[in-house]
Amino acid sequence: MKYQKTNRKNEENRILEVVNRYKLLLCHQIKSGNSFNHEGLLFDYNAGYDAFWELSSRKTLNEEEREIIRINFALSSLSQKEREIIWKEFFFVEDKFWWMRKYNRSTFYRLRAKSIIDFSSLIK
Repeated sequence: MKYQKTNRKNEENRILEVVNRYKLLLCHQIKSGNSFNHEGLLFDYNAGYDAFWELSSRKTLNEEEREIIRINFALSSLSQKEREIIWKEFFFVEDKFWWMRKYNRSTFYRLRAKSIIDFSSLIK
């Protein structure tokens, strides 16, 4: 049990590192004046691996843009519930208890744990 909590905390820290890098990369893209028009991939639930591969293999993309696309693809690969949990718990923390309107406590923490594991496996 203690190992699971430690492992989950490590996964959460890894996600936070990715989120901070993602935000930094987006800010850098905006400040440098680069027109990055691939954010739509994040909410395009039908964009599969082919769309990701086609976007990320373009020679005109720099490493920062490729990293942003990779993270967007990882998010779009999650189920809708998992994506919402990862997004609201790590990327856009507005209301700490947002989940109380949708889930009971045990359901939320079960889904949150699964979301963390699934997203972590995609960003490794």
